[in-house]
Amino acid sequence: MKSVKALKDILFLTFIIGAPSVNASPQSMAQHETLMVDEHPIHVATWGDTTDQERPWIVMISGPIDTWHSDSAWFAANAKVLAKDYRVLVIDRAGQILDTPDAPVGYDHFATDMHLVLTHYAINDATLVSFASGNISAQIYFSTYTQQRAIDNALLIDPDVLTPFSIARYVADAKPFKDNLSQYLDYISQGKYTPRVEQKNAADLAVLQALGKPDSMDWDYVDSIFKTRLLLNNQLNLFREIARYEEDLQSASQLNWPKQIPTSIVDTQFESHYIQNTDETDAKEGLIAWQKDAKAYYQSLAKLSTNNSYVETDTEAHLFQVEQPKAVANLIKALRANSSE
Repeated sequence: MKSVKALKDILFLTFIIGAPSVNASPQSMAQHETLMVDEHPIHVATWGDTTDQERPWIVMISGPIDTWHSDSAWFAANAKVLAKDYRVLVIDRAGQILDTPDAPVGYDHFATDMHLVLTHYAINDATLVSFASGNISAQIYFSTYTQQRAIDNALLIDPDVLTPFSIARYVADAKPFKDNLSQYLDYISQGKYTPRVEQKNAADLAVLQALGKPDSMDWDYVDSIFKTRLLLNNQLNLFREIARYEEDLQSASQLNWPKQIPTSIVDTQFESHYIQNTDETDAKEGLIAWQKDAKAYYQSLAKLSTNNSYVETDTEAHLFQVEQPKAVANLIKALRANSSE
């Protein structure tokens, strides 16, 4: 299994002087930072008073939606709401934001990066909020850093379903990227894919505008992150990451979610949208089976401990955290209260 190595813990983590950065809007509440971890730059952002030692930490890591965009823009609603009561830290995987050539992409490697970032901030009481396939990194992180107490509890929103059936679906989705990676990278390098990224950004923005509430969204943060998607290196790194998705899934699937970490799992009905808009019988049956597989897997995670919970929702919005940021805040509050008992 290609898991991260404890030896990397001895590497120093420092601020980069003169490193590529994200332009922060004066209207945004976010503080963008570029850190050097494991000899490469990584983007993080914080909301709230990070010097207030009385405030616990919320750490947020993301996975993708349909456009495969998998960055911290998906937390622009939660961060602003949660900053009223917490110190909020979002961490983007290497190669996504900072225009880094040949970045060490992937969820497996990100487990090391996450550990080093948490160490840098001396975090020891955080709630982890993981969206979509972010749980791959979380599962590897918890299994690798067994003595690390940076994360006390976790909220998983539609995590990847690490069963043979669902992994096969994910692998099939990523297979064209793996099989045609060389051609895709050449196409991107010529700047031909940038118009498609612009189209995807427009589609993503429309989703956020439909779901997001004016008083909760940090729209300036969204804009700053969306602009980084247009950089060629970031486009190349995204395709490289998707091409190795199968390897990351297999790494995580050989591990177990930790029983000692109180965990709440949010199960949206986002699959229902595809089911309702699919006419082909075999495809529809496959989607229905996938939805059932997810529910069974999430419930199995909830049964690992009496401190765990399964939260089934009626919403078909995959971006539950954008549609219902206050519900996320309430779930975190309940999770932390239950964890401290």
